[in-house]
Amino acid sequence: MSTIEMDAVAMIKLDITNNWTGRNELPFELVAERVLEMESEGQVGPLTVTFGKPTFIEGMDWACVFKMSAMGREHVSPARGVDSLHAMQMAIETVGKQLAGMGRSHRITLNGGEDLGFSTGQPAAAAAKCPVAGMSLST
Repeated sequence: MSTIEMDAVAMIKLDITNNWTGRNELPFELVAERVLEMESEGQVGPLTVTFGKPTFIEGMDWACVFKMSAMGREHVSPARGVDSLHAMQMAIETVGKQLAGMGRSHRITLNGGEDLGFSTGQPAAAAAKCPVAGMSLST
C-alpha cells in the first residue's frame, strides 16, 4: 500500500438534520467509540456511537462528526465548536442529550448500567486546588 493510500481519510455522508456545514460530506477519521446496549420493541442489540477527529471548515467553525448506529439505522451529524476541543465537547454533549431523548422510548445501557458516560451539560463539582498551579481555589 502506498503512503498516499495509508494517509487517505474516508469521507462520510452527513444527515440533513442538524447539518450546519452546507456540505454533504466531511472527513471522518475515527478517534473514539462506545458500544451501548439498546432494547427496542423486544429487540436487543448494540448501539454504537463513534466520534471523528475534529476538522476545520474554512470560513465557518470547527466540526466534530459523530455517528450513532443501531438496528440497521444510522445517524451522522456534525457538532460545531469554536476550536477542535470545543467541537469534540459539543459532540459528546449532543450525543448525551440525544441518548437521553432516545431513553424515553428505548432502554439504553452501558455494561448493564444506566449511566451511559456522556455529558449532559451539568456542571462538575469545583476542585479545591488548581491542578495547574497547585494553589488553593478558595477565597
